[in-house]
Amino acid sequence: MHLGFIDLHGGTGRRFGSVGLALATPRLEFQIMPAETLTVEGADNTRIAYLVKAFDNQYHTRSHCNIRVQQTIPAHKGLGSGTQTALAIGQGLAKLHNLDIADSEIAMHLGRGRRSGIGIHAFGQGGLLVDAGVKAGGMPTLIFRHPFPDRWRILLITRKGQDGLHGENERYAFKQLPQFSKSCAGALSRTVLMKLMPSVIEQDFASFSQAVHKLQNTMKDYFSSVEKQEVTTINSEGLLEYLSQQGIKGVGQTSWGPTVFAIMENQSQAEQLKAKLIDYMHATRQLDAAISEPAETIGFSIVSGDNQGMVMVAD
Repeated sequence: MHLGFIDLHGGTGRRFGSVGLALATPRLEFQIMPAETLTVEGADNTRIAYLVKAFDNQYHTRSHCNIRVQQTIPAHKGLGSGTQTALAIGQGLAKLHNLDIADSEIAMHLGRGRRSGIGIHAFGQGGLLVDAGVKAGGMPTLIFRHPFPDRWRILLITRKGQDGLHGENERYAFKQLPQFSKSCAGALSRTVLMKLMPSVIEQDFASFSQAVHKLQNTMKDYFSSVEKQEVTTINSEGLLEYLSQQGIKGVGQTSWGPTVFAIMENQSQAEQLKAKLIDYMHATRQLDAAISEPAETIGFSIVSGDNQGMVMVAD
């Protein structure tokens, strides 16, 4: 889950800088088994087949295997499905071919991490993550990682049948953005360093929520000119206003959306808010709501690996 950028000005030689959180759900789970030819079964098979071919072209391999997908992360919802799928398939194939390849290398060759490094770093470890942004020719560098308090919960709300910006539309949108002010970059850097990072270490829920509020409001104001022109993102104003009326500070939209999040102090409070949202959903629009726990450890694992194949899991 992407909580926001830190420095879109880029005057220090680095641009973007991201804050994000690894979630336990939704997650990707698939099985790779040796086979005579390449076959991909289940959801998202077209994208996965493309990633296999891209991997083979880059590493001069021939992946004769059957990939059976059990679970997927919904695409284009702001939940990092593209990066998690690319890295999971890449590492699955690396294990199949007995190759030792770093996540960052796979991400670079499969077109991930051009702006945010949250998805890349969340793939190998959980918790709250902060990256230092991108400099010429490099990948986003991880500068902070800490376990997210395990009692805190994240309520995810997504409108059915609607996607966030992606692909060429996303690239075009970034080109249309105005110059980000140096003062905003400074204020967000201070918020992240002096409020958000220590609050997660100290498990200070109120302070953490205030820091997320600052990040999200700044991002919302900055990206509003583009989002008004592009109808591919959710009109989340009513939903965010409703959540704020419930007294919740840590709310916002992850990446380009359409998923809206609310960070809650515990499971009970998350369930109470979800129950309230049921009435709100019926009265307004068709939404999905789900409670997720933070992913505290690694987001990728081989559940089993024997001569029957490997079961790969990526949160």
